[in-house]
Amino acid sequence: MDGDHSEPPSVDVEIGTLHTTPPPLPSEYHGLLERAHRADLNDLFTRDFVRLAGTDRHGRPTFLLLGAHLPPATPENWDRVMQVIALLMDPIASSTPYTLVYVHTDLTAENQPPTRWLVRTYRMLPRFFKKNLKSL
Repeated sequence: MDGDHSEPPSVDVEIGTLHTTPPPLPSEYHGLLERAHRADLNDLFTRDFVRLAGTDRHGRPTFLLLGAHLPPATPENWDRVMQVIALLMDPIASSTPYTLVYVHTDLTAENQPPTRWLVRTYRMLPRFFKKNLKSL
């Protein structure tokens, strides 16, 4: 699920079904998911900064990311924010086209994501996150 998807899918000729084997996750993202499964993130979940909000007009799952609900911008918090996002979005974004709505209003200097964090996050995300994002 690294998103590389360089391996072609195999086809079962006898019954005509397509089988895909997801490639391995990139090590940084895999580490993030492992930390997320072990961490106590309840304080961040109560902030409700990311959630599955329903479906878009095409029936795709739609995630809502509320910038104003983000915690203060510290390196530790941003890693934990990514853990929450990965836990919530990975099961859907890894295999299904989805929509992401980002609400940037009411941000303060305290909780605005630094540009370097956004760039690092984008680079770290597996290809499937990018490929399956159909609307932003």
